[in-house]
Amino acid sequence: MIEPATLPDKVRTRDQWVCWEVNSRGRKAPIDPERDTFASLSADETWCDLETALEYLEANPTTVNGLGFVVRKSDPFIGVVLNDCRDSDTGELSEQAKTILCRLDSYTEISPSGTGLHIFITGTLPEGRAQCRDVEMHDQHWFLPFTGNHLPGTPQQVKYHHDGLKAIHRLFVREAGDNVHKYPPTTPLPTSVSAPGLSDDALIDLARNASNGAQFERLWNGTAGGYSSHAAADMALCQLLAFWTGGHAVQMDRLFQRSALARPKWREIHYADGSTYGERTIERAIEHTSVFYKPPVQTCDVCGESGETPQDREFAYLKEKVKLLKSDRLSVSAQLERARDRVTVLERRLERLEGRPSMKEQDSH
Repeated sequence: MIEPATLPDKVRTRDQWVCWEVNSRGRKAPIDPERDTFASLSADETWCDLETALEYLEANPTTVNGLGFVVRKSDPFIGVVLNDCRDSDTGELSEQAKTILCRLDSYTEISPSGTGLHIFITGTLPEGRAQCRDVEMHDQHWFLPFTGNHLPGTPQQVKYHHDGLKAIHRLFVREAGDNVHKYPPTTPLPTSVSAPGLSDDALIDLARNASNGAQFERLWNGTAGGYSSHAAADMALCQLLAFWTGGHAVQMDRLFQRSALARPKWREIHYADGSTYGERTIERAIEHTSVFYKPPVQTCDVCGESGETPQDREFAYLKEKVKLLKSDRLSVSAQLERARDRVTVLERRLERLEGRPSMKEQDSH
């Protein structure tokens, strides 16, 4: 049985629950637990609260297969289904699934079959097809089976990741569907997706040594002076992080929480769609950042996304570091040369004032 306390807060209190059974065609059919009839995914009167659905599931263990949550257009909820991506014996995930989980970073369950994953997220589903190959995305007239079998390592709560959702939809649903005809059925599409260009520590070091490194250092250390509010300082740091991460929301969130500006408010829900203060701040920072740092990468000819390796990222970091050090060296050399010229001029003036011949004149004798 499913323990209600283990389910995300955002869905647990909503009256959008149904049960389901496998029909004669092998498909999951929704059931109205209150009326003991089939439920309609477009009629909310056939849905119920979580407690009622659980009681019905417990009372009918031989005929009812599971619990489901109905998503509707007026909600911010989106269900992402990854089919045939998990070894039910070992728990090993496909590389595509790992990539998608990294970008979406929200509450995830193992599917009833054990071979798939269900990700529950908030955001806005992009226009176009909702399914391609083993990836599905649904935001209305559909229900997501809940097993309570949470995937270890993923968040316990439903999160808002609109940018990640757009990127995954573009790569694995829209563009993958557009390119299906270009490949034989036995040849899988590339599954690489842009990852953070730098490791967290390398990024921090690079940002500190940039031309605006002093600003980054102050914000990183929690200094909000000079800004109209703490929120304005949060936004300023997030915009710097947006530049250095290439707009990678997951890495931005992780880095911000390492900074001294982080506080409990970051994880508090502040908006009607269920998004937190931190999630919305990151989203706005990315929207208001027009230029992003782009380390040298290798680009996939098919999806156009970067396929950089850790070595590529380290090379980019070291290259930029050397550039900065060379710039500093040239600056110091120029200052030293100017200082030497100034010493020579002052020495000659001093010698003239003392009425002595210059050192060059002494050498000539």
